[in-house]
Amino acid sequence: APRLFHTAGLSKQAGRLWAECTRRRYDFERPWRSAEKVKRLTREQLIAFFDRHVASGSPTRRQLSTHVYAQSMAPPQLRVQLPGDDFYPAPRDLLLV
Repeated sequence: APRLFHTAGLSKQAGRLWAECTRRRYDFERPWRSAEKVKRLTREQLIAFFDRHVASGSPTRRQLSTHVYAQSMAPPQLRVQLPGDDFYPAPRDLLLV
């Protein structure tokens, strides 16, 4: 399982740390805690979860279907009118103030 291994390479580690910052979580030890939780799972627990939430025919099964269209290929009722270039005002030039 990839979660159980240490982040290889400075670039990947920096990416992981920046992802925590951009999501405003600042929980830099989260991957290791998640890995510890995964290690404690038993095969029986995993199978029970699958049978309860994923298996076809389960009464508690839920499905989500997502469709992604290019703007030009989307059905007309799903097309979104995008704001024009003037939606955001131009920033002030701070050098001229």
